[in-house]
Amino acid sequence: MQLFQSWKESLTVFTPKNFSLFGLVSLNIAFQTFKVWLGLFWYLFVLTFFVDLFPFFSFKVGPFSSSISQIVSLLVTFILFMTLYLSLRPSTKIKNYSYFRDYSLHAGILGLLFLVKIIFFNMFSFLSSSGIDVFSLILFAPFIVTISTIFMFFYLDSQGSFKNFFASALRTLKMLWYWFPFFFVVGWGSGVLSLVIVYAFKLGFLPFVFFTNCFSFGFEFKFLWVFSKIFSILFAIVPASLSAAFYIKKVHDQPKFF
Repeated sequence: MQLFQSWKESLTVFTPKNFSLFGLVSLNIAFQTFKVWLGLFWYLFVLTFFVDLFPFFSFKVGPFSSSISQIVSLLVTFILFMTLYLSLRPSTKIKNYSYFRDYSLHAGILGLLFLVKIIFFNMFSFLSSSGIDVFSLILFAPFIVTISTIFMFFYLDSQGSFKNFFASALRTLKMLWYWFPFFFVVGWGSGVLSLVIVYAFKLGFLPFVFFTNCFSFGFEFKFLWVFSKIFSILFAIVPASLSAAFYIKKVHDQPKFF
């Protein structure tokens, strides 16, 4: 009974009366996050763009160069999301480079687990011969970001050990269990919205398509993939900000519950 009451309560956030304030709080979080994130790490987006397009422009790219390009791309993507969550996280500290260095242990452990994940999926790559397509990237990324935001907030508020990692995962599951409808709406709603935006872009509603139509289909497809990836990273601020506002509210209202 308590579970269904919590589910019902989580959806009241979207009523016009409550969402006006909740939306303003989320918007403020997004603005402050963008100011820090893009202000300090704008060059990582430029690097992502060129690293992902490098194999296409290099006519003599061998397997080794291609692998290095993929590794660098994954590393930059990991750093981008790590810095996003640290920029998003509420803190009394000034968010400069020194602030981000204070979480080197957290980043190191997450980076190690990220590396294990990459190795594991490369070993069992036959499970997905086609890789991640643009549709999946855009649709599923916001839902993953929604869950990741909650986990990262719990983890970044800890000492950063492996034990804290698993404890944070359990707290995240607890929050998802009791307020699942909210995260479902935010995650899939953001995914569908981002999908509509990108495919409107692809169909010619933005000037970009006139540029890509001048080149071969291969370049257009690759450019769309890179654009979709960068857009998905930037758009992550939408579900992340909504999840952050919800997290702050729940942890503040029910600190003993977590």
